[in-house]
Amino acid sequence: MVRPPIIALLLVIGLSQPLHAARELEPNNSPEQATLVDPAQPITGTVEDQIDYYKIVLTATGTVLVRLDNYPRGADITLGINGFQENDSTPLIKKRGGGGSRLQLRFNARERVGLIWVRFTFADSVCREQWCAARLADNGPWYTTRPSPLAPAEWQGAPVHDAATYRLRIFPPGPFKNEDAAARKTTDIPGYRHFYDAAGGLTFEYPPDWRVSSEPRRRHWSLSAVDPSTGGMRIDLELRRRSDFPGSSAERQRNLAERDLTARGAEIRKRGTVSAAGHPAPYLVAVLRPSDNSGGETAHMQVIVPFADDYCWVSYSGPAAAYGEQIGVFENLLKTLRLQSPQREVNEPPKK
Repeated sequence: MVRPPIIALLLVIGLSQPLHAARELEPNNSPEQATLVDPAQPITGTVEDQIDYYKIVLTATGTVLVRLDNYPRGADITLGINGFQENDSTPLIKKRGGGGSRLQLRFNARERVGLIWVRFTFADSVCREQWCAARLADNGPWYTTRPSPLAPAEWQGAPVHDAATYRLRIFPPGPFKNEDAAARKTTDIPGYRHFYDAAGGLTFEYPPDWRVSSEPRRRHWSLSAVDPSTGGMRIDLELRRRSDFPGSSAERQRNLAERDLTARGAEIRKRGTVSAAGHPAPYLVAVLRPSDNSGGETAHMQVIVPFADDYCWVSYSGPAAAYGEQIGVFENLLKTLRLQSPQREVNEPPKK
């Protein structure tokens, strides 16, 4: 099962006050729960519910362009605007997609607060004890709406993909001539801490309730959740020199990880590709059961990130029951992961 890439949701608009988030924060499924978004930060829009609300503060009066794209083709989707007039709940305009993969609208706005919402009408949905999924189009594939390593590869004859994503961009009154540069801009995730190991050159961001330990000589780093109730969740990163594996590739490195996990009795549930550190990175998801039937199942996700001179093995391990709750920490680490040296930035794709 191929996981859709982690797509940036870039909101480009002027603001008059500090923002609380640079990404979608659940729950944001009602006007009162709207995510107050940062125009300078990329955020991810994920289809876990049928509607997402975003709150924007304009600092100028004029025409605003809203563009929605990169969602699954054929999805029944509606883009709507509330407010930007006398109050932030006044219905202003909405537009329904015609089954394509892009939707946009323009509207006249005043210098004030407003809401932008994205609504998906599910063609069908299903929920079982460990997973939920929905179809965004008639006879289309299923997309999980409750992340779980226990979701099947297919349901009722149709493939089951990981959660669908979309990109929303908002252009405020006046010209915006440097869209591409803004889209490439990367900044800290609000509330996260920045980690940099000068000896190893590895840098990433992580939440404050996780602990980092470093073994730069072994080129190994690990993160663990501080709260003991999480059941020992951890993330491990290891750099392996490409020169030690002549003729190998990121896919072959994943196959090595799969072989090791299978030898430990793991059941491989998914294989695919994610976007990590700006590169396509092969991954797999496995479930391990305790040999003595003590405790619950352990979920393991292994990602191989190909840098110019190294493979970075990044893995998440923790109770399968908490996979959906904590996988966002892992995704944010992959998104912010970089490998640097004192002389140059080495976060470019590997040479052909």
